[in-house]
Amino acid sequence: TRQYWVNDDPRTRTLKPGLYCAGGNIHLSGASFSGEVTFIAHGHIRFSSGRLDFTPWVNNVVAFSDHGGSNAIRVSAGWLTWKGIFMATHGDIDMRVWTARSESGGIYGNRVDLSGGSYHIVGDGGTSPGPIHLVE
Repeated sequence: TRQYWVNDDPRTRTLKPGLYCAGGNIHLSGASFSGEVTFIAHGHIRFSSGRLDFTPWVNNVVAFSDHGGSNAIRVSAGWLTWKGIFMATHGDIDMRVWTARSESGGIYGNRVDLSGGSYHIVGDGGTSPGPIHLVE
């Protein structure tokens, strides 16, 4: 069985650094996850967790889906911190997060739906208000 955890120990809740690709869907759920990672999928990307803390592994991308339609990327979390971007070039991004914080991040999608508590997103390395963009 493949292990995706640091030291092959799921109790660390820290993913091994790297690029995680799928021809279909990616689904990550549990108490908490962190890591220097990039997720790329032709299908849906789903993160469901109490706490998520991600930095990008490659090209400043945390998650990319080319799936069209609703919920190409869906994040449900109590706490989300990240650097880099979430991108769905043809689909929608749905973030249901109680507290989201990014000092150098962005969210790019056909439709972006943010709900929950508070969002603090700063782009350009922390020098200007962060981007939330619609990609058409």
